[in-house]
Amino acid sequence: MCDDETEVREVVRRAERSSGSAVASVVECVAAARDVSVTDLPPLGQAVDPDAIDLLFAERTRPECTVSFEFAGTMVDITGRGDVRVSPLGDGGSD
Repeated sequence: MCDDETEVREVVRRAERSSGSAVASVVECVAAARDVSVTDLPPLGQAVDPDAIDLLFAERTRPECTVSFEFAGTMVDITGRGDVRVSPLGDGGSD
């Protein structure tokens, strides 16, 4: 499992329709931000409904929509356009 003490860097990616599952894209971004293997992360389903994430990416009909949630010691922001931003918890937010 990933250690909460691991340094987290910001990662921003644009998910491609052909790259596969949106859930896989989110997990890969978080793993890159934490500099760990995807197998070291907890299941994404503990933080958010993976089917809802896949639906948001697949449709891309609401670019103004944003879904934000905490996962594996990071803050994940996903837009209806398919942008994924992973940042350290508390980065730019209010406590």
